[in-house]
Amino acid sequence: MTWQPMRRLPKSAHPLTDGSLVGRYPEGTYPDEVWTNDLYEVSVIREFGPSAPGGWVTDYLTIKRMPDKSAIHDWRHFQMIKNDICGFEREGFELYPAESRLVDEANQYHLFVAPAGMTLPVGMFGPRNVNDDLPDARPAPGQGRQREFEPGTRVPKSKRREARKRGS
Repeated sequence: MTWQPMRRLPKSAHPLTDGSLVGRYPEGTYPDEVWTNDLYEVSVIREFGPSAPGGWVTDYLTIKRMPDKSAIHDWRHFQMIKNDICGFEREGFELYPAESRLVDEANQYHLFVAPAGMTLPVGMFGPRNVNDDLPDARPAPGQGRQREFEPGTRVPKSKRREARKRGS
């Protein structure tokens, strides 16, 4: 299956953004945008937060698998969603909260994307290792295994270099 890029819906095309649900949910929880493709629906709140002292503003993406709303979590798909909606060079994270802050009412995933130019103080630093030149690389015995890239889910080297230069 080839990745279909996310596309932003007009505000009038979705009940979460057309104003028809005003008053049903708390203020600040309505999305600014809704994006879709053939597999996902993503609600986006731009400039979400800060909700804690010393916190910072993020873009908040809620991701639902469509049309069946099944509990499928594909890291590469979420990376492409982040790239399509927020940009190649922005960093995002999922939060696995303390039980006292847990919200788990739907097969819905939450991605928080840091402001442009901010590098999160966690993660792996240094050169990328995506095996660009070894499309059929096989691990040595005892090492991990990675599936093939689906068409459209690998950002070409040229786009990655261009994004790094722009900082987007």
